[in-house]
Amino acid sequence: MRAFLDAWQKDDYAAMYPLISLDNQSSITSDDFTKRYRDAMNSLTLKEMSYEVFPSNPTPSTAQVNFRVTF
Repeated sequence: MRAFLDAWQKDDYAAMYPLISLDNQSSITSDDFTKRYRDAMNSLTLKEMSYEVFPSNPTPSTAQVNFRVTF
């Protein structure tokens, strides 16, 4: 999760895409993924982004990550 958020902070959408699930990758191309994030950041007139990751309790078969993004 941190790798995804670090890449997002750097506008590195190419590094973010392989970190999404294979199911999500099958539903959106890398180009469309990049466009969606760029369009959203442009709409926000993003100047700065930060994030915070909260502790979680993963199990052997599942994991959930809670985080907060501030724009």
